Amino acid sequence: MKEVLKGLLPDSFKQKLSQIRKKHLIGVEATMTLLPTDVFLVGHPKSGNTWVAFMLAMILNDKVGKKVTMANVSEFVPNLHTRGVKVKHYEDLPSPRIFRNENPTWQDHYPKTIYLVRDPRAVLLSYYHHWLHSDHENHGTLEEFVREMLEFGCIQRWEAWLVRWDLQVEDWLNRERTQSVKIVRYEDLVEDRGRKLKEIIDYAGLSCSDSLFSLVLEKGAFASMQENEKKYGAESFHGKKSEKGLFVRKGKVDGWKEEMPSHVIQMIEDEFRSTMQSLGYL
Repeated sequence: MKEVLKGLLPDSFKQKLSQIRKKHLIGVEATMTLLPTDVFLVGHPKSGNTWVAFMLAMILNDKVGKKVTMANVSEFVPNLHTRGVKVKHYEDLPSPRIFRNENPTWQDHYPKTIYLVRDPRAVLLSYYHHWLHSDHENHGTLEEFVREMLEFGCIQRWEAWLVRWDLQVEDWLNRERTQSVKIVRYEDLVEDRGRKLKEIIDYAGLSCSDSLFSLVLEKGAFASMQENEKKYGAESFHGKKSEKGLFVRKGKVDGWKEEMPSHVIQMIEDEFRSTMQSLGYL
C-alpha cells in the first residue's frame, strides 16, 4: 500500500519529504552526541563571540598546554555555525566542551547556552566593516548595507543563513524562560569584564586559578588581541582579507555615534525599537 501511495505523490513532494527526513535523521545524530556538560556560545555576528571564545580558550588551554592565538581559537572552542552536526567530531575535547554557533539548528537540545547580545547599531556598523573585508565586489554604502540587513536579516550574496538581529534576540530571550540560557550583554562585558567573565566561567562549569584569570584579563584586552592578530593572524581573516585590516577592531560600545549617519541610526531604531527597549538600548 505504501508503494502505491508513494507512486501517486508528485516528485517535488517526495523530494521535499526526503529532505525533511534527512534533516531529521541528521538532527537526531547530532543531538545524540551532545554531552550534559556541553556549552554553546551563541550570538549574532559582531556581538563578541570571538572575543569571549578567545578568553575561554585560554582557560580551556590550561589542560592542553598549547599557545592560544587569534588564529587557532577554533582548536579550543570549535566554530560550528550552520554545521551543528560537526559536534560528533569533537569527542576528544576536554569537558566542558564549548562550541560557537552563530546560527544554531538544534538549539532546543543545547544543555547550556551563553547568549551574547550587543546594541544593533554597533552590530551593524561592525558587521559592515567585516563585509568590506569580504571578497565580494561592489560593497555599497553603509546605508545600503543596513537597508538590506533590515529587510532580509542578511546580505543575500554573502552570509544568507543569518537570522535578523531582533528575531534571533527575541528567540533567545524567550528560551531563557524554558532552557538553561545565560544572557550576556556585550556592553556589560566591556564595562566590567572581570565580573562578567567570572559569571561566564561559573556558568560554563570551568575552573580557573587567580593567576590564570589575571592572565586571561590581560590577554583579552582589545589592544592585546590586536597585537596577537598582527603576529599570528586571525582565523577568519586570512589571505587577502588580512591585507585590508584587522579582524579585531576597537571594540567600542558607542562607536556608531561617530560613524553612522543620523538617518541610518533612525532606520535601525525604528525597526528594532521594541527589542532594543527591552534590553536597555533605548
